[in-house]
Amino acid sequence: RPYNLPTLILIAVQSSRTVRRYIWHYLTELSRVKPPLNGNDLKGLGYQPGRGFQQILEALLAAKLDGEVGDRASAEAFLAQKFSPSPSSQPVSPSESVS
Repeated sequence: RPYNLPTLILIAVQSSRTVRRYIWHYLTELSRVKPPLNGNDLKGLGYQPGRGFQQILEALLAAKLDGEVGDRASAEAFLAQKFSPSPSSQPVSPSESVS
């Protein structure tokens, strides 16, 4: 979720050069990263719209930022491992997860 720009600027002004670089990196690159799939893609894959969509999209974004997924195919594999396309789109339990 996006951070408040004025707050980031105030933090940067009062911080070291290293912190300012991290803030700049966030503002110029990381804040623009999007999950490789969107809600329409999830529906097309059999996921039911609902509260679980936000959780799935946040997990996809985190995986993208962490380098776990990069393209549509790896995102779909990530979903198959972590989430079942059930009516509630809940995470797959460890016993159901494929290793």
